[in-house]
Amino acid sequence: MKKIFYLASIAIAAMVIGCTPAEEEGNINKEEYTPAALTVEPEALNVAKTAGATATATVTSDSEVLSADVDYAAASWLSAKLEGTTLTVTTTAANTNPQTRQGIVYVHAGVGINTTTVSVTVTQALEDEIAPTIALGGKEAKLTGAKDALAIISYESNMTDVTVAVAEDGKAWLKAEKGDKNITLTALSDNESGAERSTTVTVTAKNTKGSTVSETIAVTQAQKPAEGTIGIGSIVENGVLFWISEDGKTGKVVAGPRADGAAAKVSEDKTSVDGASSKDDGLFNTDAVKAVDPTFAKHPAFKFCADMGEGWYLPALREAYSLFAAYCGVAKYEDVEIDVQPGEMPAEMQAARAFFDNQLLSLKDGQKLDGVAKVGESVFTSSESESGNAFYVIFGKRSKNDNTGAKNSTSRTARCIKVVNL
Repeated sequence: MKKIFYLASIAIAAMVIGCTPAEEEGNINKEEYTPAALTVEPEALNVAKTAGATATATVTSDSEVLSADVDYAAASWLSAKLEGTTLTVTTTAANTNPQTRQGIVYVHAGVGINTTTVSVTVTQALEDEIAPTIALGGKEAKLTGAKDALAIISYESNMTDVTVAVAEDGKAWLKAEKGDKNITLTALSDNESGAERSTTVTVTAKNTKGSTVSETIAVTQAQKPAEGTIGIGSIVENGVLFWISEDGKTGKVVAGPRADGAAAKVSEDKTSVDGASSKDDGLFNTDAVKAVDPTFAKHPAFKFCADMGEGWYLPALREAYSLFAAYCGVAKYEDVEIDVQPGEMPAEMQAARAFFDNQLLSLKDGQKLDGVAKVGESVFTSSESESGNAFYVIFGKRSKNDNTGAKNSTSRTARCIKVVNL
């Protein structure tokens, strides 16, 4: 009896309400998923440059629940309010930027999941004409006589519209390119004119109203050395010269290609080799390894260099330091400030690196050391340190320590050098 009475009660309740449970659920769902109608006209507003400037838009909706708020990014200079069907935006600060600025106001209509939102873009004009500024890290640049010789000049400006232009008398032999913080000057040809040649590069900053300010760089390219004259960075016996003996009769060159990953391991199994610990003589270390592994089967980096041909070998630690110094255009490894990132080094040092990289790229399968824009590759040496480890050199910033790593690491590279007669 209790069960029958319970079912009857449900039926009576449904009759009193006037619809079935299924019909009631359908009505609720239909109401829940009916978004509010909303239009804002216009959806783009312009306001004056001063604080307190206003603009309005008309809001139309079938909902009486309306609101407006400002995007967080523009909240420091823009406010918004709704009164009836009128949206009013007001600037709370003058625009002191060197360009117009934009903010977003969101207009909402409805409640909960029925809410509809329209975005209104507000653009504020310039406060006043901001005078453009340009400051150069140097106003003179000297290039070597070779094609692809480089110089890098830093600059700062309060404008984003900055251009560089080579004077007419230099366009045939000089290229100027602007980066975010530097201007790169590149010789387009060898200077075979019989004397040094010069031109100017004009750097101009412009504001949105068309006002400009300019600075000039005086660029000089030296005469190309006489045939047979060589120096650091010269191509000799399919390598780039990075060291010259005191008597000038011999030198050392680095090859263009490099070994990566597994091919750059100093040892497959981290085995120590007695005698392969010289920090000055990579050939000495190579001979020690060859005595225990004649084909370098278990020493991939040594094999990579041996396979390049007669005389090529994996450099010792201080030989790699000499390569680093030449790469930076200085006399000694210690001449580079400790822990300074490549992009923060003096412009002449960045230019030396870029020139050396270009020389490497000019060789067959050449790969640059890449220290201009990045930290630079980490290069293994043949100098064994403690058991299982070998010294390596980072070719970006200079480290204050003699760094060591596991001989079988695949995260480093290997470069090959050889001694040449000059």
